[in-house]
Amino acid sequence: MHEKRKSRRLTTNEESFLAKDDGQKTEVKLVDLSLGGMRVLLNEDLKIGTALLGEFNILPRIGPFYIKGEVVWNKPCQEKKHSYRVEVGIKFTRINTIPI
Repeated sequence: MHEKRKSRRLTTNEESFLAKDDGQKTEVKLVDLSLGGMRVLLNEDLKIGTALLGEFNILPRIGPFYIKGEVVWNKPCQEKKHSYRVEVGIKFTRINTIPI
């Protein structure tokens, strides 16, 4: 299988929320992230192209970072160690240290 990732991934295990354009929030578990995007687990089947906003605090000394991104892939979750049903890839369109 050909590797499509352009950046190294940082594995993490943070639970947070993502908000859709309509302001509706959905709980997610952040699995890994890079400079270009992230992979999350959730229970809602988000369509490809869905715009999202989020806040994450994986580097405590630096403080939270804020993202704007869009869903680029989704599939049923293969892991059975948790209750999440869907795995989603999100491409960042903007990253900032102040709220977007």
